Amino acid sequence: MKYVCIKTCQIRVDGRINFCSKGEIYELPKADPRFQCIEETAKEYKIDFTKATEAELKAANWKFKEAATVMLEHYGKELEKEEGTKKSDVIRQILDIRYRAVNSLSEASVS
Repeated sequence: MKYVCIKTCQIRVDGRINFCSKGEIYELPKADPRFQCIEETAKEYKIDFTKATEAELKAANWKFKEAATVMLEHYGKELEKEEGTKKSDVIRQILDIRYRAVNSLSEASVS
């Protein structure tokens, strides 16, 4: 099953030690308390659109409506979706909105 790392750590998979950064996605043979399952069977998993990495957004199952609501509430920006819009296009919009929000905050603090 696919898991997202929720705490930076090291794990052993197939006899190899792997360094895992927070937000990275791994396929693990069994559950680990430092990871959270993101597949359909994990109903308790709720993605945080304001902090999720690109890999997490790609791997997790989520609805456009949820993402659009969060982007509008937190950043005041609407996500655009047309017929044939891919998940990767929506993810690019989410990351762009977050980047611009952080960038505008840092510019405001400099002046």
